Amino acid sequence: MSEIISGLLTQKPDSPVPQVGEHKRYSWQQRTGKSGKPWIKVSNVSDQQAAEGIGQMCEVKSIAKTNHTDKYGNVSYNIELFPVFGEINENPSAYQQAKAAMQPQVTPYSEALSQPVTHPPQNPMDTKQRAIIRQHSQSMALKVLEIKQAAGGLAEDDLTPHKLTQLADYFDKDVLSHAQ
Repeated sequence: MSEIISGLLTQKPDSPVPQVGEHKRYSWQQRTGKSGKPWIKVSNVSDQQAAEGIGQMCEVKSIAKTNHTDKYGNVSYNIELFPVFGEINENPSAYQQAKAAMQPQVTPYSEALSQPVTHPPQNPMDTKQRAIIRQHSQSMALKVLEIKQAAGGLAEDDLTPHKLTQLADYFDKDVLSHAQ
C-alpha cells in the first residue's frame, strides 16, 4: 500500500518547478539534520537514472517553496508525493525507516503482531491486482497508439519509452481513482 512521501526537494533555481498533479520520477532517502532530527531528501531523477531503474513514478500532491537558498544558490521546496501503482520503489525500506524515525510513538509492526488487532490492516489491492491493472493500462496505451496510427496522427515521439510510460500511468490513475 502506497503512502504519501513528505520531504524536501532542492534544485537549481532555473529548473522547472513541479506542478500539483504532475507525474514524474523521484527518489528519496532518509537524512539526519544537524539537530539530529530525521528528514526525507527528495531528488529529481534524470532520464538516464530512470533508464537504470532508479526512482519511482510519483504524482505530486503538494509543493510549497521554502525561504531557504543554499550556498550554491539552489532553492528548496516542501513536497508531498504519492507513488503511482505499477512501479517498484528501489528502496522501500528507506522510506519506512524514515517514517518510523519521525513517528517514534508508532508501535513497530513486529511488536504489533503480538498484540490484539482491533482494526485489521487494510490493503485494498494486492500485488496481483496491481499487476492486472498495470497490464490493462499498458494495453490501453497501445490501443491509443493504434487509434492514432489509424487516424494518421502517430508521431515518432509517441513511441518513446517515456511517452509509453506516461500513457500507461494515465490509465493507471484513471482506474485507481474509480477504485477508491
